[in-house]
Amino acid sequence: MQLARAIQQELLDDFATKSEMSDWFSREDTAPVTLAKKPNPQNIRNAAMVEELEQEIKRLQEEKAACETLMFSSASSAMPRPPLPCRSERRPNNTLQSSLPQIDMSLLDPSQTAILAALYPQPQPESQQPHPESSESSSAPAISSKPFTFTSPTSLQSHLASLSQSLEPTIDLFADGVHKIDQYRLEVERVADRILGSAAERLENRQREAKEKCGTEGVGVGDVLGALGSIMGGR
Repeated sequence: MQLARAIQQELLDDFATKSEMSDWFSREDTAPVTLAKKPNPQNIRNAAMVEELEQEIKRLQEEKAACETLMFSSASSAMPRPPLPCRSERRPNNTLQSSLPQIDMSLLDPSQTAILAALYPQPQPESQQPHPESSESSSAPAISSKPFTFTSPTSLQSHLASLSQSLEPTIDLFADGVHKIDQYRLEVERVADRILGSAAERLENRQREAKEKCGTEGVGVGDVLGALGSIMGGR
């Protein structure tokens, strides 16, 4: 208590003797404390994202320019279309193959490689070619497996038409398989619903029979919880 009274007396003396403690207008103005401003973390992340997007755009523009240059060079270096050969004239396959543009297979996607292989199949070696004395049934695949050589737009159109005709059965089989899978899924769902319904019905019957045996058929869950609460409260 004496210490508190001493402190109180000192404060009263200070208020009485020091005018700046009671006169607010005579106090000196203190300079405001300058706080260091920190950048917003969200702005930093946004700036980094903008920089990444700019680099991605620059890379895509460079790839586009390279593709345009490659397409222009391939178009300028392409040879003119050869004239249509007469029926009596037969050019070797090597000459026609050499007139085609050279395509680097390593630069293509797997789907593009498959399309190119279908349009320009590689010629089979002599050991794998069918014997001329084979039956007519074995000669049909040999005719269809001949390498396609571009001579005119008509030949290319006929080749694409034959490819589409050969793809139609495969597409039909695929569509039929998808339809069968869909039907199988619907049937499985119906069977599962029936099994779950019968299981739920049997479970309800079992619970009802158990309640009848115990004599608690009309007792609900709330009654059971209330009875348990009263028992626990009595303890």
